[in-house]
Amino acid sequence: MRIRVGKKAGAGMSLAEVLMSVALSGIMLASLFYCFSYGFFLTDILRQNQRATQIILEKVEIQELQRPVIHDPGIRRVLLRVKHIGELGGNKPGRVHLVPTIQ
Repeated sequence: MRIRVGKKAGAGMSLAEVLMSVALSGIMLASLFYCFSYGFFLTDILRQNQRATQIILEKVEIQELQRPVIHDPGIRRVLLRVKHIGELGGNKPGRVHLVPTIQ
């Protein structure tokens, strides 16, 4: 039994097709690496913002705990309340404002 091979079956890909496929694969691989690096960058920035917010809140709580109690009704105190920018209508997460309020 003989197997016949035609002229078309033995033909391979041309050099231009190989170069185009390698270039396209390189672009896709570079895009994938960029997406991963950008994701890790955002994760790091959000972690830093979260830590800074936590430190600010701890300092404000310590300030509130160390404030002496004033029983004179004629004296007004200025309190620092912590408000997140999201509550004030901003669009950047992880940031806080110290809003003075008079009591």
